Amino acid sequence: MRYYEFEGKTPEEAIKTALSDTQFKMEEVKIEIIHPGSEKKPAKIRIYFDYPEFEFVEEFLLGIVERMGDKGECQFSYRHPKIHINLKTKKSDSILIGKKGQVLDALEFILYQAFKKRFPDYKVYLDINNYRKKRIEFLINKAKAICNVVRRTKKEMSFDPVDENELKLVRNAIKNENDIRTYLVKKGEESILVIAPK
Repeated sequence: MRYYEFEGKTPEEAIKTALSDTQFKMEEVKIEIIHPGSEKKPAKIRIYFDYPEFEFVEEFLLGIVERMGDKGECQFSYRHPKIHINLKTKKSDSILIGKKGQVLDALEFILYQAFKKRFPDYKVYLDINNYRKKRIEFLINKAKAICNVVRRTKKEMSFDPVDENELKLVRNAIKNENDIRTYLVKKGEESILVIAPK
């Protein structure tokens, strides 16, 4: 893929500058807002003008959505080597996510198996309507709330079963709680996080 990066006071100003300087039309490019801008930092955008990787993903995912009788759109961001895709549909989000994201995980796996044959230098991270982002925020907030209960009651508590990636993120989010410790307990094939007082 190929792209340029531009800055401005606002994302809109950066996009306007990008289109003016590159002479591309809006419908010819993909735009990613890297930073929305603040008082101390300018807005930064990335304008993709050659993106066969994105086109492959769109054709793959939107083809599935269309066969379900629905329509959707893909939003992209890129941090080497991972391409982040956020798929939004009109009415199929819950079906494509499934219980605790199980269908989403399977869809990401199938997408990557097809994708890596053409683009072996990249990885893909699939989300649907920011489900993964919202779930991680929910889990972290819940873990911090449990820390407060453990701190108050001086009794350990078990966290809900989560997958390996979520487990790492949750443990990392509460690792600086100085009066709290965590450990894992095996329950069948699952590793259960226990939050306990020191």
